[in-house]
Amino acid sequence: MTGLTAWIGVYDILRPSVGDTVLVSAAVDAVGSLVAQLAKRAGARVIGTVGGAEKCDLLTTRSESGRGRRPACRRLARPPGRGGARRHRPCLRERRGPVFDATIALLNDHARIALCGLIDGYNLPHRPPGPSNFGMLLTKRVTTQGFIVLDHMNPAHEAEEHLAALIRDKEIAPPRRPLSQASSTSRGRSCEPSRTVDTPANRSST
Repeated sequence: MTGLTAWIGVYDILRPSVGDTVLVSAAVDAVGSLVAQLAKRAGARVIGTVGGAEKCDLLTTRSESGRGRRPACRRLARPPGRGGARRHRPCLRERRGPVFDATIALLNDHARIALCGLIDGYNLPHRPPGPSNFGMLLTKRVTTQGFIVLDHMNPAHEAEEHLAALIRDKEIAPPRRPLSQASSTSRGRSCEPSRTVDTPANRSST
């Protein structure tokens, strides 16, 4: 299911291309890590958010872009992309909160958001508030599409064959759960401030 979720999010909804910047939340988990790799293969620059130094180190060590320039990893002291970086167009979200607010502020007009889950709030007794700058989704004419993978089972065989071939040919790394549960809180939230991992586009694989 994680592979199909990533595949649908990238190829059916986001459809990134060369020159796009794709932001992936929870970029070290099973879905996010695949989305990041597939988007890079499409020629996009990928920015991932992760919950702390351990996950950041894991992502940069295992990143496909290790075959060239090592990804940059830094604490999220300000919104990703500030300081001259290109704004985000496609964006895959599994989380909400301050990082989502910062992402909305940096989206291009006519950007696309694929919302495949709300992992940080599943075990909370009360739903967290929505983004404080929700109105910018209107003024930026952002397309936001939530999707449930069970509604997209028709291409499951095609996705399975495609992902299996990429893994077999070592074009992408398979999804894993490498960190123990002790590295996160019992409520599914990061125990450290979010960090961003910025990887350049992998032009040779497009």
